Parts: sequence; C-alpha cells; structure tokens
Amino acid sequence: MPRPSLVFVVLLLLLAPAHAGPEDVAAARKRADAVRANLPEPTPAISLEYEGDLLIQDLWAGEITLSARATKLGPDAVWRVSERSFLDFQGGEVRENVTLHVGRDLAIRSGVFERSEEGSAISIGFARTDSGFDISRRVKKGEDWSKPEKLTMKAPTGASGTGGAALLFLRAIKPVPGTAYALPWVPNPSFKAPAKANNDEPMRLTVRGQGTFEHAGKRFETSLVDLANGGTTWTLHLSRDHKRLIAMVSRNGPVRIVPRGLGGARISEDPAEPATTWKRAFIKFGFGYHMARKELLAEAFHWQLMYEHETKVVKRWDASKPLTEFKAAWIKEFLANSKRRDVHNTRRLLAMTFGTGKVKKETADEVVFQAHANFGGGTQRTYHLRKVDGLWGIVRIDF
Repeated sequence: MPRPSLVFVVLLLLLAPAHAGPEDVAAARKRADAVRANLPEPTPAISLEYEGDLLIQDLWAGEITLSARATKLGPDAVWRVSERSFLDFQGGEVRENVTLHVGRDLAIRSGVFERSEEGSAISIGFARTDSGFDISRRVKKGEDWSKPEKLTMKAPTGASGTGGAALLFLRAIKPVPGTAYALPWVPNPSFKAPAKANNDEPMRLTVRGQGTFEHAGKRFETSLVDLANGGTTWTLHLSRDHKRLIAMVSRNGPVRIVPRGLGGARISEDPAEPATTWKRAFIKFGFGYHMARKELLAEAFHWQLMYEHETKVVKRWDASKPLTEFKAAWIKEFLANSKRRDVHNTRRLLAMTFGTGKVKKETADEVVFQAHANFGGGTQRTYHLRKVDGLWGIVRIDF
C-alpha cells in the first residue's frame, strides 16, 4: 500500500480543521497576492535551508530538508525550491524529492517529482500550461522503468508549492497576529495521482503571534503561524524575524518536525564495523539479537568480564563451567528468543530503544544504559558497557 507524503501530509489525518468562509478566503487571497507582487527578485543574496528530524509519538521516524536558492531558467532569474524527505516508518523506507522552478511571485514554472520505496519508484517532469501542467511520468517496478507517459494536471493560475516556497513567502510578511493569507497551491500528494488532482484548495497561512518551542533541552523564541491545506494543519515555529523555520507541530496527530539532530539519529551504522563507541556495541548486539546473527552476538560482549560478573557477583552461572560453555549458552539463548526480523524493522526497533532509553552513567570507558520495558518484552533491562583495549562491549545485563 502506498505510504503518505512526508511533509504537510503525514500519516492518518485524525482531525479536520474548520474551513474559512468565502469572504474570508477571498480577503486572504487578496492579501497574499499583494505580498507576492512585492517579493524581491531571486538573488544569490537570499537563500534558505532547513533540515529537520520527523518524530512520530516522540520517536525518530525520518528527515526532511527544505531549501530555496536563486538560479537561472533560460534568461530568467527564478527560485529553485525543493523539499526532500525520508520516512522510515512501520518497517519501510520512503524517499521523496520535489524540486520546482518558481518565479519572483512564487508561481511554479516547471519541476520534477521523485518518489521511491521498496520495489517501486516514480519519476515525473512537468511544465506549466494555461490550465495546469503537462506531465511526463515514468514508473519503475523492480529493475524496469516504464516508457514515458504523457499526462495533464489541473492547477489554478499562479499556483505555488513546496515548503521552500512557503518559507520565502513567510519571510516577507509582517507577523501581525490574526492576519491570514491564502495562496493557490499544489500539494506534494497531487504529483502521485496528477490526472485526478484539481488543486482547488488554497494553502492558508494565519499568523498567531509570539511563542516558544522547547525540545531536548533546547528552547527557542518563535513566531507562530498556522498552515492549512485540505485536511492537514501544522503550527509552524519561525524565528521572530520570520527568516528561519525552527520546528513544525502537527495539529492532526502526534507528529512533530524538530531541528536536525534533536530528534535522535537514524540507525545507519554497519553492525559489522568495530565497536569504537558504546552505541556501536549496542547496535551490534541489537542486530545480532533481532536478526539472529551469531557472529554479531559473539562480538557484542566482553565475555570474560560478563563471565566474572555472572559467576562471582550474581552467581547465576556455575563457576566450574568454562567460559566457552558460558558464551555458547548465552548466544544460544539469544538466538532461541530472536524474532528474526529484517533490516528495516531492526533499525526501527533500535532507534526506538535509543529514543526511549536513558543513559544513567557515562564516562570515558563505562556506560550504563537503561532500556524502556516496551523494548524488552515487557521487562526493563539495564545494559552495562565498558571500553577495553579501545573497543566497547556489554559486560552485564540487569533484568
């Protein structure tokens, strides 16, 4: 089943916002047109870029990048705006890229849309016409691309799109609370089914006033703007001068976009690499356990220290039995309880484990990591890791 677009349409829409009346929308359109008519010419002196982490229920689930830069389209100076997204959710990975050339007034002239997920991909090129866009689409299934397919998509005159264009508009307005704007808009999902999209719904922006955004111990002074398109609504946290996006909070569900690095890192390390950090040692253990990989489990522990703790401290292992037998028994138990998950689900589980766990102690050569019980089969486990001869490994598990 196709997964939803990451930015401005994420997951199931849980609530539908109330729509403004016709007179309110007309006034908001007129106000937006006045702003667009006075936007600056595209210039290298102005550029925008935002990198964010996507959180679903406070767990890392992907990344987005929004950007805007001046470039040339033939003899004309235009903005090259883009929205790139990566979603890692429910065991699958989805990548999307929308890159548009827009004029000084932010109206789309041409662009590309690309989307890929396991086993399939789509690539679209399009150019503006009087009634919308002429589109050339190719679809990939497995390793084979289809021949180009010619389509059309309806769109209102002057329609814009992407988060990059929205940021260019927002940096030009005065943050007067209660002021609303409505722009003709092409949301990203329209490109997935262009022949069925009519794009009649404008993108509405309403200034809410000053606020703050706090996450992961960081606090930002912000200006709040509500963004709505169709059934999707976000509250944008901008810098007070509207020149930077700080964060986005969905009003439809438990979804937030926070500055890159504050949402937790994606698990992308190769578990076969040496465990030069404690997290790499834990990742080696996680891949070994969840995917039933014996060689990774063998490398994830400092077995001699583990053996000494189990025989001398907690005395759960008979000291008369040798280290080799101890190691083999533990690995056998891990393999017996493994769900034998795939790479995607293993990465996801490890990201959630790191995201919900707590580091109780951390020194240059020792870490105590307390995992949430949800990621221990209902049992809370605490992992003790130590660095020995430059490599980290687990030396004790409390449960």
